[in-house]
Amino acid sequence: MHRYRLAMLTVIVLATIGIVRGAAMPAVAQTTQPIRTSYHQLSVNCTSTGQLCNKAAFTGDTVTFGLFRVQFTASSGACSSIRVRFVLNWDSLAVPKPAKTEVISPFVAAGQSTPVYDFGPLTPGVYSVSVYAEGQYGGCNTGLLSGWGGKVKREVSGAERTYAASVTCNWDHAQYRCDPPYTVSVPTTGGAFVNFRAHPDHCGNIRVHIYAPTGTRGLEYYTKSGWLPAGTWTGTVYLPVPAGTHTIKVEAEGQYGGCITDGLMGWGGTLVVHTSH
Repeated sequence: MHRYRLAMLTVIVLATIGIVRGAAMPAVAQTTQPIRTSYHQLSVNCTSTGQLCNKAAFTGDTVTFGLFRVQFTASSGACSSIRVRFVLNWDSLAVPKPAKTEVISPFVAAGQSTPVYDFGPLTPGVYSVSVYAEGQYGGCNTGLLSGWGGKVKREVSGAERTYAASVTCNWDHAQYRCDPPYTVSVPTTGGAFVNFRAHPDHCGNIRVHIYAPTGTRGLEYYTKSGWLPAGTWTGTVYLPVPAGTHTIKVEAEGQYGGCITDGLMGWGGTLVVHTSH
């Protein structure tokens, strides 16, 4: 299963990033959500004997707020037919088991597409699919599937926003904890997922503190990453904010070493935020 992190609601005590068992994600109406479409080229060399390929292809993790549709198109250069099995991956610690977790397509020849398969509606979260193939006797297939390829079209719901963070630290207040934070404002009908990648040109490690104040009763949602070398992602973090427009703050802390020997002078990276709309 693919895991993501659920941020703790904090008032005074701030908790390190982690998963909360049994925490329910909000149900979000799909009718008003944007649909994001992506295409994934697959190419697999099998080492098994027989028609069932012993290696799977993966589409990678993505955030959805309910919709999850997939379709496979066989490579135009294929010399025999295959069928595919889609297996849905999810985080069993954070979301309930979906009603549908796998489907098997009919056999498709070169350039042909399977039907569109809908795994939704899903609880908002991080999901991916594994794709397995089975060969069919005929054409160049004489009883062994040695490899296969094609393209997966994937559709999920919710908005994705990408921000290029770049901060020069104020040394009057900083040293290794940088001030000011990087801030963005995002709307949601409930909940937000964030992921941060340290800039690949960093010459030292940082960790980030991510805040999402609610603006009521002084409460805020907070999470802290581990130390991030250059180019490293935090992993997707869930912030259970209520409906509304929220300011998400990212604050960096430097780790002694590399070029960081006398405080953190600046930092940068990529912040990706998923919301319902």
